Amino acid sequence: MEERRLDLQQLRRLRISPRAWFFCHGSFEERCLTIPSALRERKLGKVIVFKNDDVGSKGDDNTKHIIGEFLDAQMVILDKNQPLTTMDRFSETLSPAELTDVPQIVVDITCFTRESLLLFFRILTYRIPDHTQITVLYSVASSYASHRKGPGAWLSRGVSAIRPVAGYSGEFISSKSTNLIVLTGFEIDRLSTIFEEIEPAGITFLRSENTREEPASISKFRTSFLYSSGRRFGNIDEYFFDAYSVSSVLQILSFIYIKNIDKVNIVAPLSTKLSTLAVGLFGLIQENVQIMYVKPAVYNKNRYSEISDDIRLFNFTLNELEHYLSEQTPLAATT
Repeated sequence: MEERRLDLQQLRRLRISPRAWFFCHGSFEERCLTIPSALRERKLGKVIVFKNDDVGSKGDDNTKHIIGEFLDAQMVILDKNQPLTTMDRFSETLSPAELTDVPQIVVDITCFTRESLLLFFRILTYRIPDHTQITVLYSVASSYASHRKGPGAWLSRGVSAIRPVAGYSGEFISSKSTNLIVLTGFEIDRLSTIFEEIEPAGITFLRSENTREEPASISKFRTSFLYSSGRRFGNIDEYFFDAYSVSSVLQILSFIYIKNIDKVNIVAPLSTKLSTLAVGLFGLIQENVQIMYVKPAVYNKNRYSEISDDIRLFNFTLNELEHYLSEQTPLAATT
């Protein structure tokens, strides 16, 4: 496995097979344009652009712009309110017969919803050989709306649904207590609602060690929660992780999993898409872990994020992933 930080010039020079399949996702965020624009002159085997059906006029325009960057790019429309339908669209798109001979899969994960990202990789990893090279690209935001001042300083509001992610339902044993692992982000409603919904016996907070200073609302909530709600939820642990490193998240999840191996472990990824991907990859190997999706009621589509030229790359094969996690969680193979 390989992790690297690139600028846009390095991304344009990145070695990609001319037979590679490229997947990305249109969005109301301008960040959805960064990586496709850098790869527009590449010869690729296939280009597929996903788009949510309710993305709005700005998202429609951005998706059309991406389509126009490539010859014969295909658009696939998703319904983020219907995860099983979304899985069907991914299944139709990811043909096992075609993928057998594809040497490299390139995925720009920047603007997938967290749930769609997890569903996509669940289907993809079923359909490709274990030796196929998967290249994940992510465009880092220079700032988020939640870090501004004034009434527009928010990313999402409300929660319309909390559900297990299809394909990552884990296992429930009534005799076991529940440990909730939360990778915290910048959205207070998502963070607070999941505790009310699940009410676990124990909680593990994972905080990013390298993202920009968190909004005061998140800091205040966590501090209040840690010091006033310990009795209600039992044990509360707190650790730090690198939100832009898949291997960092895999390592800390492996540690927490072994520590709580006698419990039902539920993971709620609320941080970066790279950390969400890591949660999904961990769930692919440790199938008794459940992953939860917290769906916002509304997004702040007005300058949700600002673009940068900071690109993160993660290269891996399924063989490499399984070997890496077998070294991180040796006890899991015997339980």
